[in-house]
Amino acid sequence: MAYDFDYNSHMTTLLEIAEAPPERAYTQLLEDLLAALRGGALKVGDQLPTEQQLSARYGISVTSVRKGIDRLVGLRLVARRQGSGTYVTARPPAERPVQRTTVLIGWEWNYTLYHPYFSEMLRGLREELARRDWQVDDILRKPAGEPLQAPADALAVYRHVSATLLAAALADHPEVAGLVVSTAIANELEGQLPAGRPLVTLGPHPRLPFAGYDWLHEASRAVQAVLQTGARNVAVFSAYPQPMIAEAVNRARLASRSSAVVQVYALAATHLVSTVMRQAAEAASAVLRSGQPRPDGIVVTDDFAAQGVLDALAEAAGGTAPLPIACLVSRLSRLQSPFPLMRLVADGHVEGAAAAELLDRHLRDPHQAPHEIVLAGRWERDRAVPRPAVLGWTD
Repeated sequence: MAYDFDYNSHMTTLLEIAEAPPERAYTQLLEDLLAALRGGALKVGDQLPTEQQLSARYGISVTSVRKGIDRLVGLRLVARRQGSGTYVTARPPAERPVQRTTVLIGWEWNYTLYHPYFSEMLRGLREELARRDWQVDDILRKPAGEPLQAPADALAVYRHVSATLLAAALADHPEVAGLVVSTAIANELEGQLPAGRPLVTLGPHPRLPFAGYDWLHEASRAVQAVLQTGARNVAVFSAYPQPMIAEAVNRARLASRSSAVVQVYALAATHLVSTVMRQAAEAASAVLRSGQPRPDGIVVTDDFAAQGVLDALAEAAGGTAPLPIACLVSRLSRLQSPFPLMRLVADGHVEGAAAAELLDRHLRDPHQAPHEIVLAGRWERDRAVPRPAVLGWTD
């Protein structure tokens, strides 16, 4: 395990002050006063300069100086004596070694709790970290007693992630050795990441170590599989960002040397199961009823969207669909279809375990650790499996 030094609870609060946003004008004042207290330049019983003197020295308002001194008073390092001044009452506690034994994980969406892919990813991450003797702490989750917002809010389970929040969490938890976070959180924190604590992202990142699937490449593989069957009019249903799915289609065309027409039908980026299924079913039904030439190949890039598209196809085709269908799905997907499918299966558990392995290697031997672990989905060709009347999926 990695070791570092920490102060007691007083000092963690002081570290949080040092990580405070720039608008706290007294940050430099506090840093200098703490350095003087630790170094012995200010001893117990010494009087601090007056608020007016400190205001002039640091070029900040007397109000800002007073707020800074209030923080030291709250930590019982100094005390005000009415009519006399402010005096040192204690030195910051001595440094003591703290063993870093914990990995901090952070997510910004509540679908990780029920989505068949992401829930498995969290499980794989936790299990592999535990197997490698790391404790896991999801510090960014809301406290259990804090009321949640409406379930439709994608941020209902998690607080908004910011550099300040992460800095405060790390200051309060010096035992944290490294972090595994989503790419979205990493993007928000980039340039403000804490030094000395390796960070791994789940999903490709251009600058940070990452583990996971290259979803652009996987989507391209799914489109290519349909094009290679000879399909000439392919419909792609996806909630991926439009530039991403357009690039996947272009790559598939080049790889298969196909001149087929590929039409992308965009779905809203939501993670509510019923909404995704309904949108996909409505989009597929509209395509089939449009009067235009029907697709002779189908690609869907999400478990729940795939179920909606398959339901629409079953209703329109009366249970038969003489066309190739490729779906990019998770290993635990409960996808049911009356048609044969080509499934490109991604395993969330494997991705979580890969991220745990990568972080562990960066913590133990950063010079020998790889920058990335890129996974690839596996193909499974399914026979038709009738869909039950009730799947049991809930939002």
